[in-house]
Amino acid sequence: MKKQFITTFIVLLNILFCFEIRAQDIRNNLNIISPGNSNYIHQNTENNNTWISVQTPSLTRYITDVFFIDSLYGWASHAGVGIGIFKTTNSGYSWDSVRFSPVGDFLASIYFLDRLIGWTCGSAGKIRKTTDGGFNWINMDYSQNIGFYTINFEDSLNGIIAGINTNYKAIILKTINGGNNWSSIYNSITNFSSIREHFWLNKDTAWFGGYYTFLKTTNSGNSFVDMYQYIPPPYGVLGICFINNDTGWISGNDGNGHNIYKTTNGGYNWVFQNNPVSGFSFPQINDILFISPDTGWATSLVGYILKTTNGGDEWFIDNSSNTEFSKLALYKNKKIWCGADFGEIWYSHIEKTTGIQNNNSFVSDFNLYQNYPNPFNNSTQIGFDISRNNYYKLEIYNNLGQKVKEVFDKFLSAGSYKINFESGNISSGIYQYILSSPKERFVKSFVLVK
Repeated sequence: MKKQFITTFIVLLNILFCFEIRAQDIRNNLNIISPGNSNYIHQNTENNNTWISVQTPSLTRYITDVFFIDSLYGWASHAGVGIGIFKTTNSGYSWDSVRFSPVGDFLASIYFLDRLIGWTCGSAGKIRKTTDGGFNWINMDYSQNIGFYTINFEDSLNGIIAGINTNYKAIILKTINGGNNWSSIYNSITNFSSIREHFWLNKDTAWFGGYYTFLKTTNSGNSFVDMYQYIPPPYGVLGICFINNDTGWISGNDGNGHNIYKTTNGGYNWVFQNNPVSGFSFPQINDILFISPDTGWATSLVGYILKTTNGGDEWFIDNSSNTEFSKLALYKNKKIWCGADFGEIWYSHIEKTTGIQNNNSFVSDFNLYQNYPNPFNNSTQIGFDISRNNYYKLEIYNNLGQKVKEVFDKFLSAGSYKINFESGNISSGIYQYILSSPKERFVKSFVLVK
């Protein structure tokens, strides 16, 4: 009874105040024993995986989100005194602090379009934008009565941000001018509701989840379907991942150990997936990420990273530490990162798995190749590999971060592709071409000479 009361109390604090809960404190209070803890490296000999911890300049603060734009450049947000962003230019082997305010607030999410343009958001209406990779940040703060948890941009103009308003109800806002102005597109009527995460399957279809909230849109946020009614209540959604319109997972906590659910019919029915932490007194799963129908990871409040290789039917401990693990980030199905408490960011190299045969091309990865010829005059060839069926788009941006052309935006099957890009009326200059899916984005540059 005492443990159940503690669980309920912590859940309420988390809903209302973004309360910072440390895994080590919970372990001590509830007598949870880790099977093996390490501050820096944990070797899972059974599965031949190594997770390595890198210490950021902050020794005490919680890393709330991690985002990588390519194999080298990544950013992380943290919660604590002196709002800060961490940045790496060497694949996360070291991190530098980018501090843009001496005032302490909670930053919850970070998103970048390319190596230069990005946004972050957090408590008290915090919205900031950078156009130089994070060295300088533009104040675009909204009402101080709103706390933001998640932010995403389709391009340099169109973005969505979500969180909780002053009445403790979930809210979603949209911008069409890069964040200069925001308009409300969803306001919950449910008390103590919030939106903590969203997942975009393609440019039209997305899920938004949080406490007492789970929504789906199929028209880019113009309208929403209430999907919370199909989740066994009460449930707080903290992580969302779909690999197609039908199959997906959510993670979170209901106070009773039901922390990971799977659907195979678009969210209308959910099956609980038992896992090593579901029997703990506070079994919250903060995030979940799949790279295929079989392989995925989940992060735990009480210091575990879980992994499955059979779609979640069985989960095993892939890493353990005396810290809370937060959000997962992925690059090219090769490397995975995870934020944690005490200023730590962990990473692991993903083992090679069997590729997909498609059109006589054996593909086991997601690659964007350098165009040829480069520089070019009117036309050039761009090649790329994709390892799973999904929606993809290829876009061209100028050095001001403005989109000048959309080459395609459509569903593609796994395989190897080559396209001929015609420059048309685009003027001479240096441009970036960006291949993206709902969870990944890869950037390269070309030179157009006319």
